[in-house]
Amino acid sequence: MAEQEQRVPPGPVKTAEEALKYAKRQFWLTLILGITKLTAVVLGLSLTAYFGIRTVRLTGADIGTKVEQVREDVVQADRSFRQSQLRILSPVSGASVSENEAISGRSPYWALNNYVVVFSLKAKTYFVQDGPLNVSPAGAWSGSATFGGAQAGASEEYLVYCVASEKPLPLGPLPLERFPKNAIWSEPIDVTRK
Repeated sequence: MAEQEQRVPPGPVKTAEEALKYAKRQFWLTLILGITKLTAVVLGLSLTAYFGIRTVRLTGADIGTKVEQVREDVVQADRSFRQSQLRILSPVSGASVSENEAISGRSPYWALNNYVVVFSLKAKTYFVQDGPLNVSPAGAWSGSATFGGAQAGASEEYLVYCVASEKPLPLGPLPLERFPKNAIWSEPIDVTRK
C-alpha cells in the first residue's frame, strides 16, 4: 500500500478514482498548454515572416528611392563638373565687344564637337556662330562670333557660350530644343555690343 501511495500524485486526492481524474485533468491541461504554445510559435513565426517580408519590401522600396536620388545627384554633380571645365576665357564677362569678336577658351572635350554659341537677349534666339572648333591637346580653342550687324545690334546684350556636343550642330539660328539633350554648356559670359 505504501507503494501505491507513492504513485498517487500530490494534492488533495485520496482515492484511485480521484487520482485518475487528476491524471486526466493534468493530461488535458498539458495538451491544451502544448497546443497553445505551438499555436503561439506558429503565429509568431507567421507574423515575423509577414512583417519581415513587409519590412524588406518597404526597405527595398526605400533603397530604390535612395538609389535614384543618389543617381540624380551624381548626374548633376557630373554635369556641374563638366560644365566648370568648359569655359570662355576671352572676352571676359561684362566686356564691350565689336561686331566681330575673337572668342577663346578651354575645353577638356577635344573628342566632341565644340561650338561658340551666342544668345541674343533682345531676339531671344541662339545662334551657333563658329565650329566645330579645333581643340588642342591642352584644351585651348579659339573661334569668333558676330554680334548683330553693321546697322543692328549696337548697345545690345548677348550671352556667349561654348557648347560641346557629340552630334554636329548647324551654323546659324538654332532653337534651344534642337540642341542635343546631352550637350555640355559652359557658364555664359555676358557682353554688350559697342
